[in-house]
Amino acid sequence: MDIFEDMFFTTFTIEGWIPTFKDLPEINFIILRALTFISNEEKALILGFVIMKDHIHLIWKVKSGTIKEIVKSFKSFTSKAILKKIRLIDYEYLDNFVSDRKDRKYKFWKLNSGHFKIDSHSMLCQKLNYIHNNPTVGDYKVVELPQEYSLSSACAYYQQRSNFSFLSLVVA
Repeated sequence: MDIFEDMFFTTFTIEGWIPTFKDLPEINFIILRALTFISNEEKALILGFVIMKDHIHLIWKVKSGTIKEIVKSFKSFTSKAILKKIRLIDYEYLDNFVSDRKDRKYKFWKLNSGHFKIDSHSMLCQKLNYIHNNPTVGDYKVVELPQEYSLSSACAYYQQRSNFSFLSLVVA
């Protein structure tokens, strides 16, 4: 069996690049809960992740269904839960997500999530390094070292033990 079969690097971006995960940190727990559900239901193995102020990167291996089905389910669940939470904690913040579409009042995620098939060990290592270093560079810099950022799998890989129940480490 090919270990890279159905392994993907996916990016989810908040509509308008609104820094919701920074502005409303309570929202991050919705993402962590969704990743736990995906893992517990054996839909996918979560191999790496980072939650930034306005986007998420995931490395995951599909176990059941297709990448499109899992992405659709993830986006549907998280957007509904996030918008519900925003209504409770800062109703005016919802104005950032007003949609001009007829089928919805609000839109949280950008429509197109980028999926890239990971097909080699070197590509896996490159993508893990990329997501782990995301919080240390450019406009996203919030820490000096990747393992200092708590909303990432970097510390788990640095310590070689998972600090999230949903995270499965791979040899990188």
